[in-house]
Amino acid sequence: MIKKFAFIVAVFAAVALKGMAQEPFAVKPAPFKKYVQLEKGVQLHKKPSAQSARLAWDDSEESSLLTWRKGKLRSGEMPVDAQVLPVWQEQGEWYKAQYYEKTVFVMKKYCTDVQLRPLKDLGDYQVVRVIPSGKYKDYCLSLTYISGGCQLLLGKYVDGMFVFEYTAECNASHQGSNYMDAEGVVCFNKELADEDGDPSADKIINDAKTIAFLMSNVDNMPHHPLYVFGIEGDDHVYSSYVEE
Repeated sequence: MIKKFAFIVAVFAAVALKGMAQEPFAVKPAPFKKYVQLEKGVQLHKKPSAQSARLAWDDSEESSLLTWRKGKLRSGEMPVDAQVLPVWQEQGEWYKAQYYEKTVFVMKKYCTDVQLRPLKDLGDYQVVRVIPSGKYKDYCLSLTYISGGCQLLLGKYVDGMFVFEYTAECNASHQGSNYMDAEGVVCFNKELADEDGDPSADKIINDAKTIAFLMSNVDNMPHHPLYVFGIEGDDHVYSSYVEE
């Protein structure tokens, strides 16, 4: 159960570090050709064929999973209701696109081209702070709080969207320093916790040593690029993973 829904994005300021200068990690701009809006109820297919398997949500387990299904949906499954998709390329009457971590095919006749809008925030319960200058200009982090800990995302604000390159589980430790444990969990200095004992994004981005610690440990974090974007005429926030 979600303890508290928070997708806190904070953008790093420049940090002067004595004898501990960490170079920013590289961030790739979105690789997609364009973005399209879908008519309601359009099926997403595994191959560019109406007879190929369709993408569905499987809610029969404790956590929802995306699954391919050919034929009738099973108990606990429901159709995917995609609204906006980033497109990789055109293939005849089809678009090859991305839906979360899945590469999908959708018929072009059910799609309309849309333009991106620069994101200034990430919607309800989501706070964005942008610091426009310095060595770590536009670099960002997100903390999503769940029962028993939280998820950390590290990335950069690029071309009006948030590109998160790295992810890791994190928590506030009982120690007075930052470290990464043997399982790859980022443990923040106890002084960086909020009143509930969770890591505080506000405190983390104002701590020079912690920013340097994060920058120096990205090679030890899973690399799962996540693109978070918005489109003109729509207040929703959309996201898509890119599997390498």
